[in-house]
Amino acid sequence: MKVRIAQLSVSKDIDANLDKVISVLQKSSSNEWVLFPEGMISGYYPEGATFLSQLNPDVIEKSIDKIEKIVHEKKLNCLVGSAIRLNGNWYNSTIFISPDKKIIYRKNNLSMLDRNHFTAGGELKSYEADHLRFGIQMCRELTFPEQWKLLKKKGAQVIFHINNAIKAADGLREHVLIARAFENQVWVCSVNNASPPQKMSSMVIDPSGKVVWKSTPQKEEVHVEKLDLSLVSDYYLSQERTDLVEVIEK
Repeated sequence: MKVRIAQLSVSKDIDANLDKVISVLQKSSSNEWVLFPEGMISGYYPEGATFLSQLNPDVIEKSIDKIEKIVHEKKLNCLVGSAIRLNGNWYNSTIFISPDKKIIYRKNNLSMLDRNHFTAGGELKSYEADHLRFGIQMCRELTFPEQWKLLKKKGAQVIFHINNAIKAADGLREHVLIARAFENQVWVCSVNNASPPQKMSSMVIDPSGKVVWKSTPQKEEVHVEKLDLSLVSDYYLSQERTDLVEVIEK
């Protein structure tokens, strides 16, 4: 499978953000998996007290509809981040769109800033599309290894990490993503916002923990990587001591 990672700068201008997404999608090839950062459509600035009050949910939905039309025409698989209003609540979400389905992953483990604006999600699922079983995690959810292990137990071959970590100290988190790939023996594809002062790169990490691609921080770039799914393994997971510690879903 081929993954196209679009490390783009995320702004407060929804139209400008959408134009960037459309440009990348138009240049993508059929059957590719195209990844965009957290908040790519709506913008993401939770440090602002009026963040959500400045967003128009109808404009966001119309933007998603435009993306969906292109995805269907070009037969792509797309993951893009946005704030979304559902049933009166705002969720920090990743929208997955393919030719035959649409899934909204609602960020489960919210940052302290997120909690000022968003309702937390309540489901942790693996999904299947285009013969791939995959999971989605967002930004600081890399901090909680049990969520990644549960996705692996649910059959995930690839975990897509939709990120918006642009503080200077966030560069240290790259090592955490490597650990998540290594311990679960899955592919990890992480895409980050390119806005300054980004230090944490977008990355593709294979199931052995090897970084096969790493972006240049603070630079908009689009990279295509081919993933060999035969490298995914249960070797370590098959040896775990479940008599001592076991990850279960409530």
